[in-house]
Amino acid sequence: MSPNLVIREYRPTDKAALLGLVLELQAFEGQWNEFVRPAADIGPWYVVDLLNQCAKDQGTVLLAVRGGQAVGYAVIYVGFTTAGDRDEVEYRYGRIGDLCVTDSCRGSGIGRALIAACEARTRTAGVKLLTIRHDPMNVRSEQLYAALGYRAVQVVREKRLD
Repeated sequence: MSPNLVIREYRPTDKAALLGLVLELQAFEGQWNEFVRPAADIGPWYVVDLLNQCAKDQGTVLLAVRGGQAVGYAVIYVGFTTAGDRDEVEYRYGRIGDLCVTDSCRGSGIGRALIAACEARTRTAGVKLLTIRHDPMNVRSEQLYAALGYRAVQVVREKRLD
């Protein structure tokens, strides 16, 4: 793990730092997906919306801080259920909604530390299944998730109809 790294819950004083990380994530994901909201369209409202979503789905924003600087974040939700899905047995599950490490810190163990913190929170909530999604073009993320024991369980394909 990265030296002097602290994983902690979001605080209201972190709003600007979190927004900066969100903008970086949007720009990063936008290179592969034209339907990702452009970073230029994201503002402070996004953090408010994210926190509201956390309140609704038993979520928490975790911040990775090193040397007093926010270098990554993750959003962990533990309140999802398949209730109402006709084709599945009902079960609870957690989901890592966002995971971002600043470009200059990628590969230093921060993503692993954030995922470990998300897994711990999921276990503490009594939830036995944790999911995460990523763009298949993001090979680095795919390799990390596989190395940590996450397996692909569904493939969603889409076709652009012009």
